[in-house]
Amino acid sequence: MEVIKMDCPNCGAHLKRQQGEYFAKCPYCDSEIAFDSLQAEATVDTYRQQVNTFETMEAGRSRIRLEQKQWNRLKYLLIAACGILNFAGFTMVGYCDLKETESLMGPGVCALLLASAIFLAAPICLTLTVPDRDILTGEKKPGIRIKTIIQMYLILFGVMILSIVLAAMFFI
Repeated sequence: MEVIKMDCPNCGAHLKRQQGEYFAKCPYCDSEIAFDSLQAEATVDTYRQQVNTFETMEAGRSRIRLEQKQWNRLKYLLIAACGILNFAGFTMVGYCDLKETESLMGPGVCALLLASAIFLAAPICLTLTVPDRDILTGEKKPGIRIKTIIQMYLILFGVMILSIVLAAMFFI
């Protein structure tokens, strides 16, 4: 590597600079010296690296946001399906009980069984696919799967209770 000799602008001491160094410190007067033409190059390189790092992080964030959006769509679809099937099932079974007919009993029981299957399986299946990375940092979120499964069971339980109450209101 080539050594370039120069003088300190503050005290005049002889300085040695390695090729590729952008800054130096005078060993005698502790002055910080920046080599102007090289400093601009160093600044541009630093900015270029920062932009590349930012673009890489932003691409990761965009991917995580997209995964989260797709996961939320699936979650809302399963919640809606559970509520609609539960409502339809209780409405059909209640209608059969009210009119003393069994024409809608089979479809009503099937709808209730499907709603129950969604209630039991959806939180577990959704938890396996939950995006487990923080959008800002990209780091793994600890405990997200347990938190998600508990939230999903609570949400689905609430949706099922609400649909039962709405179905019961038809027969009051």
